Amino acid sequence: MRIKSRSGPQEPEIKGDAKCATVAAASIVAKVHRDALLVALDHVYPNYGFAEHKGYATPQHIAALGAHGPCAEHRRAFWRVKAAWDLLPGFAALGGDVEPDPA
Repeated sequence: MRIKSRSGPQEPEIKGDAKCATVAAASIVAKVHRDALLVALDHVYPNYGFAEHKGYATPQHIAALGAHGPCAEHRRAFWRVKAAWDLLPGFAALGGDVEPDPA
């Protein structure tokens, strides 16, 4: 992944968190921050269980997508979200401008 706002050379480091303490620390900070954001998002959208599954495609999260459709915060490029989005009447055109994630 390239940082678009950074000019100059960039080299990917495969398994960088296992090779560099700084990368490992940044990875932990990013995950803790992301988890906190999803706990806060759970208060806005309690039907999805974000505080429990942290956005991962658990059976609970997949069931919530099926029952409620995606919320505004869902990443429409993720294929499961896009599929749920496309099932909502009149909403398929809104999600059609992104490529689905292979995940």
